[in-house]
Amino acid sequence: MTERSTVEILRAARERISDPGRWTKNELARERNGVSVPSWDDAACQWCAIGAAWCEAGAALGALHPAIDALANAAQELFPERIVGIAWRVSTVNDHPETTHADVLRVYDRAISLAEEASC
Repeated sequence: MTERSTVEILRAARERISDPGRWTKNELARERNGVSVPSWDDAACQWCAIGAAWCEAGAALGALHPAIDALANAAQELFPERIVGIAWRVSTVNDHPETTHADVLRVYDRAISLAEEASC
């Protein structure tokens, strides 16, 4: 199986959480009763921004890292006031009390643009 590109992972992850009911905060993923599960678990039905990307990258962690980097750069660019530390930029934006589902989709849209620019 061919490893997916960063842009493919980001687009698929954005689609995975495009419905607000499929997005979550404070956990990588949750099952239908709200219990935390690994992002790749078959019972998962909600994902945070990172969990969605991890789910789409699967076991290809080498493909996950550029996707997370693009998300982190987009989060830093769009919501610098919500960043706490440098290591967890995506998580702190996703989990911030003021962050909405629409904000996370904006981060994804910008990350996709950044990844497309990098691949040219």
